[in-house]
Amino acid sequence: MTDLSLAPVVTGPSEISHGAIQLSIDAPQNITALLPHPNCLNAVNTILKSDLGLKFPAPSEVVTNDTLRLIWNGLDHALLLGASAPLAPLAPYALLADQSGALARFTLTGPDLAEVLARLCPLDLRPTAFGPRRSARSLLGHIDALFVTADDGDHIEIFVMRSMAQSALTELTHAMQGVAARRSAAL
Repeated sequence: MTDLSLAPVVTGPSEISHGAIQLSIDAPQNITALLPHPNCLNAVNTILKSDLGLKFPAPSEVVTNDTLRLIWNGLDHALLLGASAPLAPLAPYALLADQSGALARFTLTGPDLAEVLARLCPLDLRPTAFGPRRSARSLLGHIDALFVTADDGDHIEIFVMRSMAQSALTELTHAMQGVAARRSAAL
């Protein structure tokens, strides 16, 4: 019988450090794309609030409760991350698609994370400009990506299609090496 288990997200280590920057890579579990049908956003919001204690996120917003995050992912599109949630009541009002095997997540941590991302992304992702619990779609080098900040602003998650994870790793590693080399040369 054919083994249909997922292969590792990337070849090589799942954690990398250069200078003061750390990068971890994983394949997050329980990701559901949520796209309300036309004229059904109010019904979706009612169900989200009553069943999950959430609301559909406004542009660039991340909405959370104790176990779930609802991340804005584009016009009338959000990603629900976290523990399995009862989504059946939403089915008549929204398109629901399991994205757990389709996405890779990179978590970038450290004081120079904004400088690393400035080499790859046209957005200003400094904590003072982007803020906590925010999301934005943009490019990571040549790769379409979703950028999500944490509550405390000490790290940024970057979601890319799993098929582009190895390229994203290469881009991020080169940028991390460049920033680390610049910092060590300045000392």
